Amino acid sequence: MRMASKSLLLLLLGFQSVSAMSESATAMKQVLDNMFLQYDKALRPYYGEKPTHVGITAYVLSIDSFDETNLDFTMTFYFRQTWDDPRLTFRPQQQSRGRGQSIPNHILLDDVRAKLIWRPDTFFVKEKTSHLHRTTIMNEFVRIQTNGSVLIASRYTVKSACPLDMQFFPFDTQTCSLEIESFGTTMNDTVYYWAKGEDSFGASKDVMIPGMTFVGHNIRALEISLNTGNYSRLVMSLELQRNYGYYILRCYVPMATFVLISLLTLIFTNTILEPLIHVITISVLIWHSNESWIGKLPMVSYINALILYFLICLAHLLLSLFFELGLGISIHTTNSKG
Repeated sequence: MRMASKSLLLLLLGFQSVSAMSESATAMKQVLDNMFLQYDKALRPYYGEKPTHVGITAYVLSIDSFDETNLDFTMTFYFRQTWDDPRLTFRPQQQSRGRGQSIPNHILLDDVRAKLIWRPDTFFVKEKTSHLHRTTIMNEFVRIQTNGSVLIASRYTVKSACPLDMQFFPFDTQTCSLEIESFGTTMNDTVYYWAKGEDSFGASKDVMIPGMTFVGHNIRALEISLNTGNYSRLVMSLELQRNYGYYILRCYVPMATFVLISLLTLIFTNTILEPLIHVITISVLIWHSNESWIGKLPMVSYINALILYFLICLAHLLLSLFFELGLGISIHTTNSKG
């Protein structure tokens, strides 16, 4: 009898729990249905009253590539947009059957309802290619607070143009920027701002770039004037410093070796060592011309630090060659007269 009473009690508790869960789910569904009953996503928040202010934050996960040849860089980052939409406000708790049915202070929208709300037409100004990650699910969520504050968080990988100044290559520091702007709405409708001030943009400590070192970042807010109006633009800049150790070993040291060998040919002229020095010089030149680093040099129309160093070394080699040639002609002429 006692066992039967316990079983009946457990059954009643389970039924009440399921009933409470069902009532909470019903209350949540009612909140969502009421929220989108007369909602029109074609109209932005505060339409006809004031511009919609969109706050931006970003967090860099990795810088995947830095390409001097194509003048671009690729990075993966979290991108968050937030704004207020009074039409999406709701009560965190509703009364039902005399009991308070718990409604959370925020709602995560599913993929279907997420497409029903207004979104800013944000784009990356210098973007070449980009994609929103979708493994194992779409890496994006939409969260709405009770006061109508909307947050969209996404994970993107973006390849963006990066104009380079290679005058001091390979001892250069480059600044690559990712610029954010509204594609179609001017500042009369949409204004972007950094949601957390200077803390709006951050980067993981694990960020590493092949051949470069990530040394810092900064953010700016600009007003851009175009033919179609004034647009709000946010700029996040990354400072990348080149690791020049590779070029020291593969470029500067070999060329310095060539110059040293050319000096040796002048010192040991008309000795048994001269042919050996010439053989060594030719061998080193052949090896150096086959080095893969040559294809990694930036293709620019102006002279940079590395090219200037090459020209100085080449001039020294040519002067040594002409000096030795002139000396040989002079000796041959003297011997002919004698």
